[in-house]
Amino acid sequence: MRDTEKPAWWTTRPIAEALNRARDAISRRQRAGQALTRSEELITASRVLLNRNASRDETDLQMVQRHVREGEAHVARQHEIVAKFRDGSELREKAGEFLDELKSTLRDHKAHLARLKKEAGS
Repeated sequence: MRDTEKPAWWTTRPIAEALNRARDAISRRQRAGQALTRSEELITASRVLLNRNASRDETDLQMVQRHVREGEAHVARQHEIVAKFRDGSELREKAGEFLDELKSTLRDHKAHLARLKKEAGS
């Protein structure tokens, strides 16, 4: 799929509208002078997409702690997947690239967690 093509689910009106609301929420925070990390952008988008008020279910700290735990599990699982493919295969290369993305996201989550802990004074 080329970057300009949209997947079929993208054209589903409620999802497209939710994604637009997520983009608007991120833009509002950026216009207010709040610099967002990629992790924070994804959190904002997921809150809007899930139509979920995080303060109702968990604090930001609890949410980011959960994201770190889940991210660590995803990285471990992806390591297992990469190991199953033959060296030099295209599938191993793609799985390795995805593993790198997961690791990068996990680093963002850990940095976000460290900032939240520092702000909370823990």
